[in-house]
Amino acid sequence: MVVGAVVRILSGRDKGKLMMVTDNADGKFFVADGKRRKLECPKQKNPKHIEATDMIIDVALVTGNKKLVKLLKDIGDKVSN
Repeated sequence: MVVGAVVRILSGRDKGKLMMVTDNADGKFFVADGKRRKLECPKQKNPKHIEATDMIIDVALVTGNKKLVKLLKDIGDKVSN
């Protein structure tokens, strides 16, 4: 999975939410949604607990948490329709 990939959380408190991968290290992924999990402090997730979608956000477009929230909301609307 690449940085900017949109993933769905499969387990934990954030189950069912869409988030963006911000980094990966030691077999773990760091994800953020801009609301609860800010870009400055992403959540570390086990790869077993996330599901990749076919969407990728251009990291250059994510200028802050508000922009990430808007992008994920737009993607969520496309996925649900």
